[in-house]
Amino acid sequence: MGIKANLLLSVVILTGCTDEEKINELIEILDTEMIFVKGGQFMMGDAGNEFIDANGNKFFDYWSGRKDNKHVHLVKLSDFWMGKYEITYEKYEVFLANTKRKPNYLEKYKRTENLPVAADWYDGQLFCEWMATVSGKKYALPTEAQWEYAARNRGANIAYATNTGTFIKGENMEDHDPYVMPVGTYPPNPLGIYDLSSNSSEWVADWYAKNYYEKSPVQDPQGPKTGTEKVRRGGSISHSPEYSHVYGRVPMDIDWVKNNPLREGVHLIGPHISFRCAINTQ
Repeated sequence: MGIKANLLLSVVILTGCTDEEKINELIEILDTEMIFVKGGQFMMGDAGNEFIDANGNKFFDYWSGRKDNKHVHLVKLSDFWMGKYEITYEKYEVFLANTKRKPNYLEKYKRTENLPVAADWYDGQLFCEWMATVSGKKYALPTEAQWEYAARNRGANIAYATNTGTFIKGENMEDHDPYVMPVGTYPPNPLGIYDLSSNSSEWVADWYAKNYYEKSPVQDPQGPKTGTEKVRRGGSISHSPEYSHVYGRVPMDIDWVKNNPLREGVHLIGPHISFRCAINTQ
């Protein structure tokens, strides 16, 4: 069954069911959409690469201009599962209906069932925690290390989490598109995971510290113990390819939404920020 048929089936299944039935169907759908990622070791961070200029001369450069990802360090990860897609409105609204949580996104944004849900960090964290509760599995936001390992096809030295590891406009990524696209619009990376380098940037579990890579433990790093900012990974569809590579670390104040309220208690969460869940084995 093709991707469009699978996504359509998930929409049909979640329509016209009782709350309990919708929860059970959501558990089943997300379980089938989890991609197993075999653990292993890799050098996390931007190690750069050798390039060739227009005159055929070789030169070294980094993949990104950021300084907080340049301390390349050994990381060893246990096996885990990663969501094939970013969480969509259709799935997220099952969570809203059963927790009575109010949505943070604005209705003015273009949205259909298969678009990635606009979310702040709390939205992602609470959704994955709720999935852990109702499913009995270790659902969680992925860690920075898990996200990068999966995006880099288990640690390959590539720029983009696409089918080729490169950017081909209109074939495996978009460039400065004003609207997010249905999940899975372009081919997945070699692990079978979609949209890690485009569509919406994604929340991970970790607190942000610009020097964390210098202090990171080797085994299954979880990020700093405390902080004021959480990390987003991956570029959004509104970014140029320069900012959509797999090495970027984007900190954002965890309480930005709370501190920037709009009318009637609704908060400004753009469609270019979303999340996906992982399942841990440890």
